[in-house]
Amino acid sequence: MFDHLDLARIRGIVLDVRDNLGGANWHAYSIAGFLIGQPLKAAKWKSISYGPAHRSGGRPTGWLEGDPFIVEPRKGKTYAGPLVILTEAGTFSAAEDFLVPFAYSKRALLVGEKTGGSTGNPIVVPLPGGGRFKVVSKRDLRTTIIAVSVFSSWPSP
Repeated sequence: MFDHLDLARIRGIVLDVRDNLGGANWHAYSIAGFLIGQPLKAAKWKSISYGPAHRSGGRPTGWLEGDPFIVEPRKGKTYAGPLVILTEAGTFSAAEDFLVPFAYSKRALLVGEKTGGSTGNPIVVPLPGGGRFKVVSKRDLRTTIIAVSVFSSWPSP
């Protein structure tokens, strides 16, 4: 459907990722691909590398680190006009993954509150009585602060 739209007639897009608990980051990057004209850098990640036998022997815990994923524009039409994305403290995980390339590139105006700050990727530990406990297994890193702004009119493209 996107390729059949007359994108030149769209004066601006407001995307709302408030109250978005996330999901799979590949969905986030796929959607972002409709809104970019060039590859954009996403967040780096790191995760603890822990070997209990090594730790008991006095060896320090180390880190595994990954390079930032590169978000590619989709094949076909992409939207290059004004873009505003609404955020809040209820924005988590893949919804945050979605925001990082736009923050790095300044492709969109981000409006609202700071996001929730959770990468997802939890380790789920079952508890007695049917409950669950989640432990974060990964730390996402970005080199810029996602600024939140309030505006009174559409920004220039």
